[in-house]
Amino acid sequence: MKKILISLILIASVYVSVHHSTVNAAINYAVLKPVSVELTINSSGAGGSQFTLRGLQTPSNPVYVCTKASTVSVANGDGTSVKFALVDSDGVDKVKISVKGSVVGKLTVINDSYIDKSGNASVGRIAVRMLR
Repeated sequence: MKKILISLILIASVYVSVHHSTVNAAINYAVLKPVSVELTINSSGAGGSQFTLRGLQTPSNPVYVCTKASTVSVANGDGTSVKFALVDSDGVDKVKISVKGSVVGKLTVINDSYIDKSGNASVGRIAVRMLR
């Protein structure tokens, strides 16, 4: 009988601690501060680029703005990162993208790739700047 009582107390304490952690996580999630992040593509001669911005929480269809009207772009959020793809026959060098979300980790660009206007691989990098 004593062993059963101790087991029930342990189960109850585990339940309470798990429930408490879940509530804390929900509270922390709810107080994330929204920010705007500006991404600048630096790839002379590139006609297109695709990349992932890690560390930004957005809806699956994030709110973003591309500075160049002729650029065709898409974005998809997955909760902790945003994937972008853009193409422009005039080139994507110096194109800026502003996206809104909540920072959930270090903002880093990963899996970036670039193509020139002929469809061949190109080189480049993306600058990340957080706006408040």
